[in-house]
This record gives sequence, structure tokens and C-alpha cells, in this order.
Amino acid sequence: MKKIVFLCINFLFFTNVFAMQCNQHFFNIRVEDKTSLLEILNELGRECDFSIIIKDIFAQEKLMHVQNYLHIKKMSLREIFKLLLVENNLAYEYDKNALKIYGKQVKTFKVHYISSIREGQSITKASVDSRPKQGDYDNYKEVDNLVISTDKFDFWEKISEEIQALLDENTTKPIVNTNAGIITLNATPYELARVGKYLDDLNKRLKKQVLIDVSIVAVHLNKNHSSGINWQELAFKLNGDDNDFIINKDGVRNINLKANIETKAILNLLQENGKTTILSNPKLMALNNQQAIISIGDTINYQVKESSKGTENGTVVSEIYNNYSIFVGILLNILPEISDDHKIMLRINPSLSDFKYSFDNHRQSKPRNIAPDTIQKKLSTVVEVDDGQTLILGGLISKNTINNHNEISILSKIPLFGALFQGKQNYEDISEIVFIIKPSLVKTNNKILSLKDLGFQHEDDMF
Repeated sequence: MKKIVFLCINFLFFTNVFAMQCNQHFFNIRVEDKTSLLEILNELGRECDFSIIIKDIFAQEKLMHVQNYLHIKKMSLREIFKLLLVENNLAYEYDKNALKIYGKQVKTFKVHYISSIREGQSITKASVDSRPKQGDYDNYKEVDNLVISTDKFDFWEKISEEIQALLDENTTKPIVNTNAGIITLNATPYELARVGKYLDDLNKRLKKQVLIDVSIVAVHLNKNHSSGINWQELAFKLNGDDNDFIINKDGVRNINLKANIETKAILNLLQENGKTTILSNPKLMALNNQQAIISIGDTINYQVKESSKGTENGTVVSEIYNNYSIFVGILLNILPEISDDHKIMLRINPSLSDFKYSFDNHRQSKPRNIAPDTIQKKLSTVVEVDDGQTLILGGLISKNTINNHNEISILSKIPLFGALFQGKQNYEDISEIVFIIKPSLVKTNNKILSLKDLGFQHEDDMF
């Protein structure tokens, strides 16, 4: 016969009065023979006068597991429940003399993230065949030297896969509501705890923010620096050495500056290479792994005739046009990633587009019926900086011939500074676009940020 010995520290026997006060006392319990969890709880329920409700089959199977030996000393009733149930991956509720035991529970988690999909494709093709190709690239995958790179990130699809990996094989798939930003699970306590910790860590990373201070500067190079800015000399003057001066295979020139270097000092040194003009100085906050886009330029609209309808004698009855547009100017795409050690990794993609022919840079009296030819220059780099460290990025050089019938494309449209890019004399202007980028982590102390905290300075302090 199985023997379960219950002993209350305060009393040697149980009475009806004591049964109502079980949760106010401590117990010693000793089980010498192999006994299931359910038998132990039934005996404890009989002595303390509470009911037991098993909510699902999974809980019933767990409760039938046999304990080879059990010795509990000086534990309260709720501590005994935690030891016998929680340690065996079971959840419970104890209220009004009723113990409800769950094998699995339904729990909803909130995830604050914008419902979006980021997708991009890059196609590179080199061919020595002079014959024209019809159709898109998918129709002639057999072409030599064809490289297609596709990048797609679906946050909610990815998070569903990762949560599924944290669950047991017999657990149902999570219910993900992307519009409401909630995830619902029917799982065991251990699984819920694993998913909860994962989502807590994920939320902390998602809520990290970085303040990005960007200065976009045009340096009109003088004759001594017509081939570009002397970056090695600039790095030495700013850092005291040129170890952090980098030129990568894409021609990107960047300098990782020491912290607390003011933008004014950088501009003073850039002026040694030529006349400088600040084209834009935006400051914006971005969430972790969320891209920030800065653009300076114009949208050029044009129309393309798609179809026309006429009579037999050649009279045009109707024409159908479709409207299109292209962007001409400077575009800067920055994607920050904040690590746990407060490092900031930046993926930076600047591009510069300009009119190929000067006559396209004039206001048209009639709608354009063809897209203007443009020249595009792009850079791409990935760098890691410390909080508050400044990065200088250059290498985009623009050459413009200025005469009495011409202007320097979109640079002449910039308010206040546009006149600097206009002229009536014939000469060649060589400009290098420089990006001064300073990312700073936003501390999560619920403090209302002032203009000074956001990096804004009084005009007298800037110049």
C-alpha cells in the first residue's frame, strides 16, 4: 500500500477549521513509494478540502507521471503547487478552494512593428553578342554572365517561422495578425516562456532609435584639387592620423572620425579644397533596421502617347497619353542597425543624378513627350561607428559646363544657395558631393528631447 505522510508544522492533525487555513501554514510531505502527481494532489486536496479540475488531456498525461521519491520540507501550499506543477511544465490557477490545472494555455503577445515588406532586385549582365534581345531577363536565363540578386525581407513571415522553431512538434502554429500586431499561441508554459523572452528581446531591439544628423555639402573644387578632395590629408588633420581613411573597391571614400568633432571644423578643412555650400542639413530619427531616405532635387514629368484613334482621311479623333516621371538630384538612403554593445552599423547608399544635356534643364512650354537623358552616379558602403561618432563620405564628382544659357541642374534650384550654381560665363565646374553623417543613440529615459538634444544649434554657433 502506498504511503503518503502529511505533517503540518503547526499541528499534528487536520481538522475542518485547519483545512480552511491550509494556505497559511507550512507542510512537510514525504512519499516513499512510486506515486503519480495526481495521487499526491488528490491526497493533499482531501486533507485541505479543495477541488481539482484537469482542463485538458495534455495535463492529465503529465499528472499520471510517477514520482519515485518526494520529500518536501517547510513549504506553503502554493510553493508545493509550483514545485509539483510548474516544474513539470503545467500551469495552474488556485482560487476559492479550486485547483485548475492546464497542460496548455492560450496567450496573446503584442509586437509593435509596421506591417511592410522590403524587397529589391539587382541585375548585372555582360554580353559580347551584338544581336538585340527581346523581353525581360526571365525569358533568357541562358545568357552568359548574367547575375540576378534578390533581397526580400518580410518581418511577419520571418517572425512566424522563428516562433514555430521555438515550439514543440505537436504544438499548433501561432496565429499572427499583422494588422493588429498580435501573436496568439496555444502552448505549454515552457513554450510560452521561451516565446515571451524572445519577443521581449525582439521588442527591445525594435524600439531602439538613432538620431541621424546629416550635412550634404557641395565642394566646388579649385584648380589644385580638380581630381577630387585630398582625403588622406583631411583624415590626418581631423584625426591626427590617416588609419581610419578608407577607399573601397566601389570608389567610396570615407573617414571614421573621432567623437565630438564639430561639423564647423570639417567644413573649414573642406574649404581648403574649394568653395563649400551646404545643400541640406536634415536631422531625423529612425528605428532599428528601418531605412531613412533623404532627397534633394526635382521630379521631371513627361507624357508618352500610348494610342491614338483617327478617321480614314487621317484626322486624329482621340489620343491616349500616360504620365511618367523621373527624379533628378541627390538621394541618400541610410539603414541603421544598433547592436547590444551600442555600436551603430550603417548601410549607406547615396546617388547623384543630373541632366546629360543642358537644354533639358529648362522649363518646358509644352509637356515633355520623352524622358530626359540623365547621368547617374551611385555609391554603396557599410560601416560601423560608435555612438556620436562622425562619418564623412565622398566620391561623387559632378562636372558641369556653365555658359550664359545654362545652369548647374538641380543645384541651381536650391533656395538661397541656387545663385551660387548659376553663371553667364563659359567654364567647367567640378564639384564633389560630401556627406557628413553623425548617428547618435536615443536614450529611452522618457525624456522630452529639446532642440539642443536633437543637434540643432544657434546660427551664430554654426558659422
